[in-house]
Parts: sequence; C-alpha cells; structure tokens
Amino acid sequence: MKKLLNFLLKNRWLKLLSLLLAVIAWVYVSRKTCKTDQAERVPLVCTVPGDKFILSSTSDEVRLSLRGPTPAMNRLNKEDLAAEINVLEKLDDKLPDTSEAPQPITLLIEPSDIRNLAPNIVVTDIRPSRVTIQLDQMGQKRLTVEQKLTGEVKSGLRIHKAYPVPKQVIGRGPKSILAQIDTIETLPVPISNLDAGKWLPSLALNTKLRLKGRQVVKSGGRTLDCLRLAPSTVVVWIEVVPEATKKISHVPVEVRGLPGFLYTLLTPDKTKPYTTIPTVEIRGPKELLEQPRLRAFVDLTEIDNPEETLDRKKQVEFSARSGIEILSEPPAVVVQIKPETPK
Repeated sequence: MKKLLNFLLKNRWLKLLSLLLAVIAWVYVSRKTCKTDQAERVPLVCTVPGDKFILSSTSDEVRLSLRGPTPAMNRLNKEDLAAEINVLEKLDDKLPDTSEAPQPITLLIEPSDIRNLAPNIVVTDIRPSRVTIQLDQMGQKRLTVEQKLTGEVKSGLRIHKAYPVPKQVIGRGPKSILAQIDTIETLPVPISNLDAGKWLPSLALNTKLRLKGRQVVKSGGRTLDCLRLAPSTVVVWIEVVPEATKKISHVPVEVRGLPGFLYTLLTPDKTKPYTTIPTVEIRGPKELLEQPRLRAFVDLTEIDNPEETLDRKKQVEFSARSGIEILSEPPAVVVQIKPETPK
C-alpha cells in the first residue's frame, strides 16, 4: 500500500498538469466535433399512386436545421438531401375521393421523411412543418391535334395544305385540366425556309398547356407538365406550291332567294341592271387557278316579304375553291323584289 501511495505521489504536479491538459483537450474536441442548427434548403417531393395527380403544392422545398459531428457534417452532400412524402402512407392508405373535383390535403413533414441523411446527423427543425397539396383524379380524353406554323413562306409560294397525321391523340392527365381542353398543339413548325414541294416534319406535341391564354403553373412559377400523350409525336404534312394571280372577266352575279319572287339587281344609282362584275382578281396555287369555281351571288333567302324590303342595298358575296383568295372588293347592288305574277 505504501509503495502504491509513493507511486501516486511521485511527480504529482506533473501528473496533475497532464490530467488538466487531458480535460482541456476533451472539452475542446467535444465542442469542435458538433455543429448546431446548420440550415439547409432541400427539395420537397410528394408521391401519389398512378391514378392521382398533384395539381399544386404550398411548398416545393423545406428548410432543415441539422446537428451532428463535425466530420459527418463536412461529408454531408447537400445535393442528395430531400424531403420525400408518400401521401398514401401518410394517410394510412385512405386517400380522399377525387373523382368529382380536386381535393386539398394537409400533411405533416417529419424528420423521418428526410432522405440520405447520415445516422449520426439529426434534424432539429423543419420549416414549413406542413404542406398542403391539391390532389386530382387522373383521366384520359381524345384530343384534336393542331399544327402551329411559324414564319412566312418565301415570296411567290404559299401553303396549299397543312395537316397533322394522326389528327387525334389520346391524352392522359388530371381530369380538371382535361375538362378545359379539346385540342393539343404541335411544337412550332418553321416554314420560312421551305421551298415548293411536300414536307413531312416529325414533331413532338406541346404538353405545357395554356388555359385562357395563360400557362398552367405550379407553385414557384414552374410550368405544370401534366399530360402524357399517345402518340407523343405526329407528322405534319405540309404542301408548298407556287402562287399566282389571275383576273376573270364578266363574272355573272346570281341571286339566291326564295321561290315565288322576282328579283332585279341594279347599280347603286339604280340607272341600269347589274348582271355581271367586269373583273375579279384571284390569287392561289397555279393548278387551282385553272378551275377556281368562282361564284358571285347576292343572298336574299332571308327576305320573305318584298313589300318591306323594296330597293334594299346588298353586298355581293364571293365563293371559290378552297385555297383560292379573292383580292377584289365585292361590289354593292340595289335589289328590287316583287311577287311573281300568276299565269
């Protein structure tokens, strides 16, 4: 016992100094190995079954306060962190009925929802602590495809035909969105550098919708890409043809009226009959100008009482084959109507 006591008391000041240094080192290291309330912004992702769709969310990210040992905090890859919420699990497999209209759901965000966090790092705070999502039912609908042509064709040319193949596709998406649309556009088709001929560009369809002139967006200003289309691409048939003009002389003016009346067309000053138009200028593909099927007529089918419509002034109307543009202004005429005299 005496030997042990002598050993402990030998160089006692040196031993006390060593103990003191060890305590100081332990306090220093323990303080250096922990960081408190380090804030990180991470994305918030909510997942739902395939027959549901999240229309909107009150937040797309959360702010985390983290605590952990210094080496672990230094190794932390912020890009891997995420808050992931399985909506079905959060609600104990009891999702609301969204078959009639979208429904709001508020969910609690918990530390267990944070992914890719090292075991020795803990979450001390989450802000916001709740998120509200708007949940909709998925559906499908047949949509008519519309081609979107941009630019102007070269001088002397014109678009004779332009149509998509196929003309309809099946769209799958949120029912509340599908209820507001009947058509889907292609991505823009530039036509300014097309020569005469037939062109068949393959184009994707534009799934970033515009409703009432505005794009459908989620919180944070991101465009809502909510449609899945089958097929997702179409071919746009474009036929570019040479354009020309032509003047047709002495175009007869027809009267389209009810039977049982006599119709007389006069010049606006009522000095002479008006039966033909001296010249009508038309423009279109050269092959169509050979047989334009141009007609000039006055439509009087709405008049059934000539006594109330004597000397009525009417505008001549034109009709022609599809693809023909009529350049001349239609003239005005004066119409005189009287019942046919029985024989």
